[in-house]
Amino acid sequence: MTVEVIGKVDLGKVQAGLHPEEVEMINSFRDEGGFVLVTDTPVGGEVGAFLLVNNQPVMKLVVDKKGRLSQGAVTHEMSHYDQWRRGDLTFHGDGTVVWKGEVQDTNLNNPVEYWKSEWEQEAFQAQAKWLVKTGEVKSVNQFMSVTKATVYGTHWSAQAVLWVILITGVWWSGTVIQDSTSLFGQIVGFVAMTLFAGCSGLVMSVALRLWKKQRGRWLL
Repeated sequence: MTVEVIGKVDLGKVQAGLHPEEVEMINSFRDEGGFVLVTDTPVGGEVGAFLLVNNQPVMKLVVDKKGRLSQGAVTHEMSHYDQWRRGDLTFHGDGTVVWKGEVQDTNLNNPVEYWKSEWEQEAFQAQAKWLVKTGEVKSVNQFMSVTKATVYGTHWSAQAVLWVILITGVWWSGTVIQDSTSLFGQIVGFVAMTLFAGCSGLVMSVALRLWKKQRGRWLL
């Protein structure tokens, strides 16, 4: 596998983490005139990108802190390459996307608009099928659902449950404090209220970290 490297990238580790078919995809991309760049420096948090430089296709792949590529990144970018080859996807000099002959006003810096675009939906579907094939996820629907949730933020239902627990706990603790005539009872209520608030905050923090980790794995 021959690629260009920018930054601290261990190509041996990168290739070891790739499926043999992914290596074939990269080699095929290069054989057809494409330029493959592997770097440790993302721009805007992306883990991969398909670009055109002087009308030459460029596949940019970004390694994470452990020196590995995001799962399915190669398949995702190859999907964009296929879109370009068949004439469905191209870019103007200012970065404007042209999809099936129509200039798009999609704001690629907006995660929701990015996610909803037809070319990204197609690429995510291809990525999902690849991850199902390799056993990384159970189904295409599961992958698409989780990825959509990472785009829109931590799932609203999980947030709602956490907030209900927090509010209920604080309300109950406040009631204990208010109804208690003893100092001990008030202390117990205060401690319980603090624990409820602290635990809920911790769970929310963990959920957000998991969301960010998942977002880093699959969003390209």
